[in-house]
Amino acid sequence: MKTRMRHRVTRLALAGGTIAVLGLLSACASPEATMPDTLNPPNMPAPAVAAAPATLDVPLLRLPPQSLGRTLAERQRVTVTAPQRAPQILDVLLEADAQSVRLALLQMGQVAARLVWDGTSVQVTQSRWWPREVSAERILSDLQMALWPMAAIQAALPEPWNVVQEGQTRVLRHGTMPEMIMQTVAPHVTEVRYVRGGWQLQIESQSLQESASGEAAP
Repeated sequence: MKTRMRHRVTRLALAGGTIAVLGLLSACASPEATMPDTLNPPNMPAPAVAAAPATLDVPLLRLPPQSLGRTLAERQRVTVTAPQRAPQILDVLLEADAQSVRLALLQMGQVAARLVWDGTSVQVTQSRWWPREVSAERILSDLQMALWPMAAIQAALPEPWNVVQEGQTRVLRHGTMPEMIMQTVAPHVTEVRYVRGGWQLQIESQSLQESASGEAAP
């Protein structure tokens, strides 16, 4: 599986992928390992990371990969709109099956970080120039918050945190106060709004197979 992931990352990097990460999120985390210097060009500018929103400490989800109940192989393009900042375009490659969840993060065609969650431990490798403020563990948690079944999320949340869904809208709440609102606004398009922070994400998802086919076309 890891070999297939590397091949997909290479194809997308050669196609000119931009930044990759599913959110400019809170919670600092030191990388468990760094990538070789060949992936750490000294002239590579650090990504413009938006400040974390003023929210409560949202619980970090560690849901078993098999609890997703399906397989995923997607390329997600994310537009981040933060207060007093220009919108930023981000990319993330996501693969998930019953054994593991795998992420590949890109910036300017360079692999910035990889993450593998097998239900027991999280393995992270990232470039030395990738900011530690962008927590791979938080990225994984927010992916699961948006994509995993409601029952699996609710069972893992500590009190008084809870998640509710009505139609195409999913809301993470602290007690009765909404903290994070996720809404499907079009096929394969999700908007995530951080209530206290005043910023939002728009996530456009495309299967890796469709993405590769589109890039291969003349």
